[in-house]
Amino acid sequence: MEPTAPGETPTQEKEQAPADSVQLRVSRDKMVVTLSSPLPSDRHEELESILVPELKRIGVLEETAHRQALDALREATEKGEALTDLPILKGTPPIPGADAKLSWTGDFFAKGFVIDQETGAIDFRERLAEDTVQKGDHLADYQPPTVGKDGITVFGQRVSAANGQAIKIKAGTGVRVEGDKYFADADGRIRFANDVLTVDHVLAIEGSVGLETGNINHPGALVVKQNIEAETKVEATGSIEVAGYVEGAEIIAGGDLIVKGGIIGEPGRKIRAKGEVHARFLKNADIEAHGDVVAINGIEQCTVKTRGAILVPQGRIVGGKVSALMGIDAGDIGSEACVKTIVATGEDYLLSQLLEECHAELSTLKKNLAKVEAAIAPHIKDEDALSPGARKKYDLLKKQALEMYRRIDSLETDLETLPEESRTKAKYEILVRKRLFPATSATIGRVTKLINEEAAGPVAIAIMRGDVRVVTKTLRKAK
Repeated sequence: MEPTAPGETPTQEKEQAPADSVQLRVSRDKMVVTLSSPLPSDRHEELESILVPELKRIGVLEETAHRQALDALREATEKGEALTDLPILKGTPPIPGADAKLSWTGDFFAKGFVIDQETGAIDFRERLAEDTVQKGDHLADYQPPTVGKDGITVFGQRVSAANGQAIKIKAGTGVRVEGDKYFADADGRIRFANDVLTVDHVLAIEGSVGLETGNINHPGALVVKQNIEAETKVEATGSIEVAGYVEGAEIIAGGDLIVKGGIIGEPGRKIRAKGEVHARFLKNADIEAHGDVVAINGIEQCTVKTRGAILVPQGRIVGGKVSALMGIDAGDIGSEACVKTIVATGEDYLLSQLLEECHAELSTLKKNLAKVEAAIAPHIKDEDALSPGARKKYDLLKKQALEMYRRIDSLETDLETLPEESRTKAKYEILVRKRLFPATSATIGRVTKLINEEAAGPVAIAIMRGDVRVVTKTLRKAK
């Protein structure tokens, strides 16, 4: 302390806070610096005096960042906030670009069903989707991917943002493209699968499919005005709609299968749909679907597998085995007679097959591509000297190679995304609205439990603490 002049009172020096009175932490992504200090807010001047040196010590060197941190500290101390994990400096997170997509002009693929506004009841006969289109209808616009916006960490380092991914949309039958716009080139039903947009020609059968018509194999959508009778096979690349019932028939639908009556199966005759399956009831049927399986009155003694959900909220599931990826919603499960009923959710029955198919096609494509490249290679340097006939063959091979490159890229993307897509969609809960009966075997993910006690709904069968349990469920009223 310097000597004071005669008559002056010595000035007491302020006690300086030690550097360890301020603790700075940087988030893992380096986007936030937080401050913690045991010192009270009224000692803010001391805190401010050691804040900048501490920021420099951890590598925050820019003066702009120092001013931002000081401003944040002063604001907090003025408000008397606790100095615990106080954010004092924030970076700018990267913003990834949006992937390309189709912007639809109508509710062609709307999920869900019509709800009675007075009673709140769901009409499972009427879907919200309006998929019938006419020639000339504007169907969709292609929206290209956007560029990502890079971020900056608290240390001033640039963080690259991923750009959106393009998608290769193909125009299938009944669709024409004008620039980035897609139009219906025929009357029919719109279908979009595997990045191919199609308007299916609709074949209408006025009566039933049976002995008179024989088996049906149609490249488009099919409407049957009456029934599909026993021992027939019906196949369509699009959706199939049946006004009556299906009994003992084999059906393959490239889209949805909509049956206004019921579906009664027969051993050895399978039903496969790459979309949804809707019916009044299912009995003794073997069904596989990519989308939801909806039965109004119930599912009895069936084998059902779907990558969607199984929806029987007004009916019951009794006997057989039903398995869904995206959950089960039923009125009753099991019966008073304790019929063994197997229900499972969180299972993707198709994932292994899809991956195997991708690997097999990829292997074949790569072998074929190697042959095409070997045929092209000798002529790359002298392609301009080829005769017209040879040049035509050469250009055709190059076009084939380009198509193979694109397909290989698409398959490799599928191999990466399919497992994650499956995990994201999986739902590990079975809802029982009315009553759950004994002799029900429930599998949630990979955990199975035999339920031996009856339970009044609404209840949920779910995983809790590593075990399958039945718990009370509160249902929301339909709006």
